Formats: sequence, structure tokens, C-alpha cells
Amino acid sequence: MNSSLIGAPGSRWVGGGSTTRHACAWPDAARPDITPGQALRMGRFWLLSAAQLLGSLACQMLLVHQVAYLVDHGIPALVAASVVSVVGLASIVGKAGGGWFSDTAGREVTYTLGMVCVIASVGMLGVIALGPGLLSAYVYGALVGVGYSVTAPLLPALVSDVFRGRHFGAIFGTMQLGNSLGGALGPWLAGRVFDTTGSYFWALLGAVLSASAATASLWVARNCRALPR
Repeated sequence: MNSSLIGAPGSRWVGGGSTTRHACAWPDAARPDITPGQALRMGRFWLLSAAQLLGSLACQMLLVHQVAYLVDHGIPALVAASVVSVVGLASIVGKAGGGWFSDTAGREVTYTLGMVCVIASVGMLGVIALGPGLLSAYVYGALVGVGYSVTAPLLPALVSDVFRGRHFGAIFGTMQLGNSLGGALGPWLAGRVFDTTGSYFWALLGAVLSASAATASLWVARNCRALPR
């Protein structure tokens, strides 16, 4: 039996004559606020932090290097710059519709679909490497714009679902260290890979793996197993 990430506070596991607490559980009804110290001992804190770090790594890697990649693969510089505008326009759709969709379909489903868009955008970059085309470039921009804009604003809501209360700001701020680290590490790694190999192939593969791992971390956080209190 699993506990949903979006569940009722105070949910507990009972079985075999003894009471156990979910390893990543909501706070008890008698103790509604989780402190930062308590959060650091919860599996969900680290899984959600991992999702922040890995998701940011993948998205920022693409956003920072996208123009250089497109120009390097034969897309005119002016067109590559216009792709950035497509990313911005697509992000409006993602930000406006992502919140509504997450309330309808669920946070995890929405985040997964966003990361699927990010991974699909990497696929479009692969298509461009095989044969530069304006349509492929703009489809890439639309996909990555929707993907990153859906996932980034969704994470505060996911964290709030678990750690709402007086200490939410401190807990979320601590998690943001992972987000910032991923945002800095992704572009640096891609640049380092390109300088070393002369290609973005391994960097893009890393972006796909990071986006996949971020999604997996989120689902594992939702489905943590019960552990003895």
C-alpha cells in the first residue's frame, strides 16, 4: 500500500498490531509543521531535492547552449535567435496551463509530461544534427519552452504539498540549493563536453538521463514504502 504525495495530513500506516510511519510521510495531525531539521531526515526531502537538481541541470543545459548548438549545425544565426523567442512564447502556454492541468491531472503526471517535452526537444536537436531545418528548430523551441515552464513552477507546489506550514519557506529555500547547483552544473558540463569532444552528443544524452532521473525521483517520492517509526 502506497501513500500519495498529495494526500491528507497525518496519514499513517497501521498493520500487524503496530503502527509505522511512512518514510516520507506527512506530519502528524498533532504536529502539523515539519521543521527544517525534521525535513532533512525525510526521504521525500532528498528525492524532491534530487528532482530539482536534475531537472534544472537538464533544462538549463539546453537553454544556455541552444543557440550555439543550432548555429553549429547549420541554422542561420538570426533564425537561431528567433527560436529563443519561440521558447519564450511557448513558456507562456506552459506556465498558464501547467498549474490548471496539475490541479486536474495531478502534479506527478503534469511534471512527467513536461519532462517528456524536454526529452522530445533533445530528440529534435538530434533531427537537426542529421539535417538542419527551420521547422525542426521551431518545434524544438516549442517543446523545450513548454517542458521547462511546466516543470519549474510546479516544484514549489509539490514541495508545499508535503511541507506546508510555518517552515515551508526555510525548507523550500534549502531545496533551492539543489536547483541552483543543477542550473549552474548543466551548462558548465555541456560546455566542458563540447570543448573536450567537439560535439554535444554526450551532453544531450546527459540531459535526457537527467530529465528521466528527475521524473523517477518524483514518482519514488510519491511511492515511498513504510518504515518502522
